[in-house]
Amino acid sequence: MTPSAKYDWLHDYNQIVRICKDESDRAAALLAASFLEHVISEKLKSFFVAEKSIGKLFEGYGPLASFSAKIDIAFALGLLTRDMKSDLGIVRKVRNHFAHHPKHTSFADNLVRDLCANLTTAKGISTEDGGVFRQEQPKDQYLFAVVFSLTYFDRFIAAESRRKVPKWPLSK
Repeated sequence: MTPSAKYDWLHDYNQIVRICKDESDRAAALLAASFLEHVISEKLKSFFVAEKSIGKLFEGYGPLASFSAKIDIAFALGLLTRDMKSDLGIVRKVRNHFAHHPKHTSFADNLVRDLCANLTTAKGISTEDGGVFRQEQPKDQYLFAVVFSLTYFDRFIAAESRRKVPKWPLSK
């Protein structure tokens, strides 16, 4: 991996942020979560051994095909903090609400607003000058949690973490 390759997702995410600003709440929620889920999948794949068969784990009815399963396995592998696991679970719930709610829904709806208010990042992030950075609007809280999660993944889960297939003692 080249030094700049680990930030390739940033260009894509910046495009998604621009798109989210012009889209409905539903589209913004679905696009942002979909991109985050894709990044988690790619980071998990880069952590696992380099074998073609690994891709099948993420397809169809594979054990890592769902967003929830990806979050659970990333936590079980020690790749997420408890707060990150919680925030990703909330992002997943908000995404599912927008994806499966047949009527008009928005970030202003009580359920979505309350979920977003429970994001760790919505409670505020300490700044270098001693202040607190906080998003006040549910949509902004949601999108900030996605950005923060993407930054976390890129910083702490590098391709150098890739596991190796162990040697079988009877192999030649």
